Amino acid sequence: GIRDLVRSRGLGDVYKRQKEDGGIVIEAIKKFGSADNTACGYEGDLGGSRQVFSVLKENKARVIDDIESCNDEILGFISGGSGSAVASPLIVKGSAEGAILIFRREKNMYRKSDIELMELMGEQVGALLHSRMLYDEMKNRAAGLEKLMNLILSVESTLDEKHIYETAIRAGISGIFEGASGIIAAANENNEIEIAASFGYRDDLSGRVLSSVGAAGWVIRNSRGLFVKDYKRLKFYDRGSDDIYLKGPSILAPVQKKGRTAGAICVTRQNRPFSKEDSYFLTILATHVGISAEAAGLYENVKKDYINTIYALAAAVDAKDHYTHGHSTTVMKYSVKIAEHLGLSAEEVETIKYAALLHDIGKIGISEAIINKPAKLTKEEYTVMKMHPQLGANIIVKIDSLRKLAPLVLAHHEWHNGNGYPLGLRGEEIPRGARIISVADAYSTMTSKRPYRDVMGNDFAVEEFKKYSGTQFEPEIAGIMVDILKSEKENIHAGEGLSEGKGGKSSKKRVRVVFEEDKKASKNKNDGLYS
Repeated sequence: GIRDLVRSRGLGDVYKRQKEDGGIVIEAIKKFGSADNTACGYEGDLGGSRQVFSVLKENKARVIDDIESCNDEILGFISGGSGSAVASPLIVKGSAEGAILIFRREKNMYRKSDIELMELMGEQVGALLHSRMLYDEMKNRAAGLEKLMNLILSVESTLDEKHIYETAIRAGISGIFEGASGIIAAANENNEIEIAASFGYRDDLSGRVLSSVGAAGWVIRNSRGLFVKDYKRLKFYDRGSDDIYLKGPSILAPVQKKGRTAGAICVTRQNRPFSKEDSYFLTILATHVGISAEAAGLYENVKKDYINTIYALAAAVDAKDHYTHGHSTTVMKYSVKIAEHLGLSAEEVETIKYAALLHDIGKIGISEAIINKPAKLTKEEYTVMKMHPQLGANIIVKIDSLRKLAPLVLAHHEWHNGNGYPLGLRGEEIPRGARIISVADAYSTMTSKRPYRDVMGNDFAVEEFKKYSGTQFEPEIAGIMVDILKSEKENIHAGEGLSEGKGGKSSKKRVRVVFEEDKKASKNKNDGLYS
């Protein structure tokens, strides 16, 4: 359209980019001929094109009456070497972003009105070019933000600090900073700057200690990011430290935790420089890494309090029941082994672990006279003793962090055939964790010393599990326990077996609950009740 308005044979577009030293470099040239409309790419310094150089520098259109005599490289390339031309700047936000060139075969063919028209068209095309540039910029930013949001969701999906760092640097480079390598550095226990995670290097750099005066140290000290084109020219460049992880153009951003800078994230690559957009994305990523790491730290503190609460409660039971000292930890140990043999998730194994440790917490509410009675319990005393699962569940359910353990504590004395207590549940009605704890509890009871009998030992326990499989114990879980005990027996000389006292007998003490009256009933139903 422009070519027709100004009666021209051809039209050329020149786009440029600014060099660091202030010179101008050709980004691309498109030449449109009247016959084939061919576009030709070209790149070079504008030193050989004084006319185009002047147009771009002065933001003013210019008429070239004789292309051949002006000896202009770009005009000669576009026009074929002869004729006349008009060069007009493409104005974008007040400066020349490029130029439009029109030309004819004949010399001295353009007038002042052609210059005015070209300048007007340059402004209009420049506005359209600016809109297109903004559109492309926003489109690229939207695509980058979408990738960044997916990355942030991956980072926030875990509460393990090391995993947060590893996910952030791996997924960040794979999804956003293509072709780069990177690290996340953070202060270690000795207050040294240590690489917590790395990606894209020949060797894993995790654990390497960096100098506090290098690039990462500067970012952490000053809580500011860095946009580096040549890291070896930095005033605070440290050869022994920075050469470990920096390859060339790099960007770094501080990682904030609890209102202070606790680390730095860096991405680097050998040749291709990063953009301001890359720096923007890295800053956002660093912010979310800090937030996630802080949440992980808070979770870890809460978890420690949670575990300490459990152990404190378990210790309270052991302190009250002199015959059961260490029983809860033994039940926990074998409950975990069984759960892992079943291939349960880490979360379910953890729930079973702590429920096993607290399974007898209800005994806190039972009279010490009953708990520590050296003789057999009366029927009334046994009835009171059977209340401890319900009492334990009542205690635990009032502690929010322990509430999920309550169903397992409540049901750990239920039997596979429904003859257990307190609810008489059977089979699948009993929570799986409670079925596991029941087996581990019975094992600890059978292999502990009684006031009225000696330790029965592992071989006896194996036979009892076989005998009561399908009645007191779920067959699959009882079978796994038997396999575990056999395996421990085989490995006992390797130090992996049971920890037993002199003569193969444990020094642990437990009370087996049997009530005095109705010995006949005791002989039938309760002989298999190990509690």
